[in-house]
Amino acid sequence: MAEPTPRYDVMILSERAGYRAPGNALRTMVNMLAFRGFAQPYEEAVAKDWLEIYMKPGPAAHEVFHKYAYDGEQPVFHEAVLRADERGFLPEYGPTEITQFFMIEYRACVYTDPLGPFRKLLLDSLHLRVAVYQRPHLALPPHATVAEDERPEEKKKRERSAGLAGTEVDEW
Repeated sequence: MAEPTPRYDVMILSERAGYRAPGNALRTMVNMLAFRGFAQPYEEAVAKDWLEIYMKPGPAAHEVFHKYAYDGEQPVFHEAVLRADERGFLPEYGPTEITQFFMIEYRACVYTDPLGPFRKLLLDSLHLRVAVYQRPHLALPPHATVAEDERPEEKKKRERSAGLAGTEVDEW
């Protein structure tokens, strides 16, 4: 019986510790990962000040890490997580004493370093120069849950007004 392939957790952070990705850029990034087949979102935890989006490997997931076709029996990674946090967080590995505000993590990954084209994609879409950290994979952690007091407020729809002065038409 073949020995199992070693797996790693690969965390992508900004070279600049204070980097905060704009909200629209985060949405664009998730859509781009899905469109290119790198990762497909399947669950999310959205709070007032933070969010985590969980993604499964897409049909082109290997292209993040591997230049040629991937013919492994197992997926390239088990789960990807995009995290943005306005309050900041300390990563579990890598720079554990430096507050971060953004990360992408590939959990249970066969490879340890994203390729240059993927790094360029992050630079072009998020203006993000990356620092990459890895550790041996132990287990998938549970997904984050949003406490009731952290839930974002629902935006109320505005009712249409009668219009600006001079725009209403009176029928004769």
